[in-house]
Amino acid sequence: MTSIDSVRTMDVETQLHEVGRAVRRSMLDALPDGEPHQWLYSLMREYPSRPGKALRPALCLAAGRAFGARTGDVEGFAVAIELLHNAFLVHDDVVDGSEMRRGRATLVARHGMAAAVNAGDGLAIVAGQVMRRTARLLDRDLADLVWSEFDTMALRTLEGQATEIGWQRDHVEDLTPEDYLELIMHKTCWYTTIHPLRVGAMVGSGGTVDLGPLVRFGFHFGAAFQIRDDLLNLIGDEQTYGKEILGDLYEGKRTLTLVHLMSHATGADRDLVGSTCGCGVPNARRRSSRRSGR
Repeated sequence: MTSIDSVRTMDVETQLHEVGRAVRRSMLDALPDGEPHQWLYSLMREYPSRPGKALRPALCLAAGRAFGARTGDVEGFAVAIELLHNAFLVHDDVVDGSEMRRGRATLVARHGMAAAVNAGDGLAIVAGQVMRRTARLLDRDLADLVWSEFDTMALRTLEGQATEIGWQRDHVEDLTPEDYLELIMHKTCWYTTIHPLRVGAMVGSGGTVDLGPLVRFGFHFGAAFQIRDDLLNLIGDEQTYGKEILGDLYEGKRTLTLVHLMSHATGADRDLVGSTCGCGVPNARRRSSRRSGR
């Protein structure tokens, strides 16, 4: 991934594009390509082959360099983080019944639930393998710190995912903006911004830097990222956004917009919000709603 060395003086969009291209190549190099190719390894390669934002590896690399790391010291962790992100995306699409991801059909839509879950598991396993290989190059104490950071991130992310699923399943409606921010701190911020920043800083500083400020910065950055994504799901262009529009609403996800609506709607409007957004809408009804323009 040596081309990353050349992106330091580029603007942010160009940097993200170049980092994304290099990371995609490294992810594909890390993935097995044997048998059963048709039922596993070809599926595992689908999401890593599709251009994404590359925010997570870019943050990891930037933080590492800011604290003195060479690109080679941190690039393996950046690749592992993006592989895990792709694993999470596969599983998210299964949970949500999503139809589009990065402008193409999701794995679950193309190959079914069982094959998609298996491919997502495979991506998570390979992410761990890349982490392990990279951590072996570090001092043992520093490697232990990085692995502890990984464990914390994984648990926080699962806690957030469980909370969101629980809110939808149990039709939880009495929520505040603070509840939403607590949710995305776990579901989004830990693995999208906080973890990449902290790993990069940890490796760059040799484990000596105070990581506390990166939690605060990562939370605000990650919250802004998630709120913007929630809004794009309501009003964005499907071709540019790369996912189906209104998917969050059909699924009954407690976004900040929906939390605000549920807390301010009254009377018949409140009943309509509760009946419409209390649980996910099956895919057949989603497609019917799109065709009818609703």
